[in-house]
Amino acid sequence: MNIKRDLVAIFGVLEDEYYSIGFLPELRLIRRTAKYRERITEIARGLEHLKNTVERIEDRLESIHRQYTLSLQETFNKRLSILTILQAIFVPLTLIAGIYGMNFEIMPELKFERGYFWILGLMALIAGSELLYFHRRGWFK
Repeated sequence: MNIKRDLVAIFGVLEDEYYSIGFLPELRLIRRTAKYRERITEIARGLEHLKNTVERIEDRLESIHRQYTLSLQETFNKRLSILTILQAIFVPLTLIAGIYGMNFEIMPELKFERGYFWILGLMALIAGSELLYFHRRGWFK
């Protein structure tokens, strides 16, 4: 984050100047003249105000960065939940397809005349019931 780095650098410069100006009234020449003392006090107040402004900008920038990160995280979580729902739907279907894709001679269900359609119907029923369950739970929102 270039802006944050620049703000930290500006804050460091302002802080150094503020403390440098703070030592000026200790000098003999400046102690004697009220005019210089007043001017240095004004400069110190101005630097303190700038320093506080930079701190507020830095805090605001940090807050904006946190909000942006949370927004990205929320988008990622929504995508991940959709993938999880899809996985929950297709895992049982893949299990059924895997079982019936085995090369066994003796599988009683293979002898049924309409076994293929029964299995497709069962798979559609499982997928439909899962979709209905997830919809009722509000997982698609």
